[in-house]
Amino acid sequence: MTNEKLDQARRLIKAGKKPAAMEILAPIVEQEPQNLTAWALLADSCLNQRQLTTVLERCLAQNPGNPKVIAALERLKSPQQPPPAPVQHQQQTPAFIGPRTKTKECPYCDEIIKESAKVCIYCGERLENEQEWYSGWQRKTVAFLFFTPLWFVMVFKDPESAIELKAVAAVILMAYIGFCGWSFYMIFQI
Repeated sequence: MTNEKLDQARRLIKAGKKPAAMEILAPIVEQEPQNLTAWALLADSCLNQRQLTTVLERCLAQNPGNPKVIAALERLKSPQQPPPAPVQHQQQTPAFIGPRTKTKECPYCDEIIKESAKVCIYCGERLENEQEWYSGWQRKTVAFLFFTPLWFVMVFKDPESAIELKAVAAVILMAYIGFCGWSFYMIFQI
């Protein structure tokens, strides 16, 4: 499975879709920090020198003493290169984020990322997402068992709920409303 993801990331890098490749590679290096192929591809997918330096430093922390990583970091940090001219940092929404996708700034590198991101695709830092009141299968299960109308709200409000689940919830909601209507009719008919 990892090799398939690495091949997919290689194809994305060759196609110039480096942010999409980063999205695939960041979880791999978190799960397999000794996977030097994944680190090398992650370094190839960096968009600027700052990202590359961060990736190489994280790789060296996970793989201490690796001569290739040390040499690459030394080349990046060598004073022979003229310092880059100061540039006004203008954040632009990356191409892989659609117009309807909610975004936020990474608290570590200030790049624009998806609101639902668990790992920053630029700096690789793990992000702590606060859970919304309607997320989490445990909360939904309790709501379904003890307070069904709230369950419907939770399912429809949660953007991570699958469309199939929302369709099933709509059918159950219609049946629930029908049952409640029938119950009231039967109660007040007498």
